[in-house]
Amino acid sequence: LQDEWTTILNGCLLFVVLFYVFPLKFVAAGITGYLFGFGDYGRMPAVTSVEELSTLFLLYSLGFVLIFVFISLMYAHAARKAGLLELDDAELHEANTLKRHYAIFVAVGLLSMAVTALGVWVEFGFPGWVYALLGPLCWLHGMWSERRCPASAVTGARQGS
Repeated sequence: LQDEWTTILNGCLLFVVLFYVFPLKFVAAGITGYLFGFGDYGRMPAVTSVEELSTLFLLYSLGFVLIFVFISLMYAHAARKAGLLELDDAELHEANTLKRHYAIFVAVGLLSMAVTALGVWVEFGFPGWVYALLGPLCWLHGMWSERRCPASAVTGARQGS
């Protein structure tokens, strides 16, 4: 799609990605330096309090949520424009499935933010472990979506293979 809504969503997504890539470089460098002794870990700024760790979790989660909000909204927009895009049943089902899939990412990111804001085991990194829910939730959603796949999409997929 080359409409105004797609352009706005894509612009917002690019802004968020560009804004978060640079700080995440330092997080990744700090983690690899700490775990494996690579780079100048000793010169990296350290997290010295639970409040700083909470801020780090909130900022990471905010970026995560925003990225997947925009991706989910783009799939929702594509599904709404199915007629214009001439999507068949399988493609429409896939657009709706991916819209929900990325909404799960948003929900998990928001849960991590809530856990952080409530101060639940932040000192143990629990807000980060919340992201482990993505695997089982996405698997369950995939199984649920597969069962609701239209018959014409299944038939088309078999013919294509």
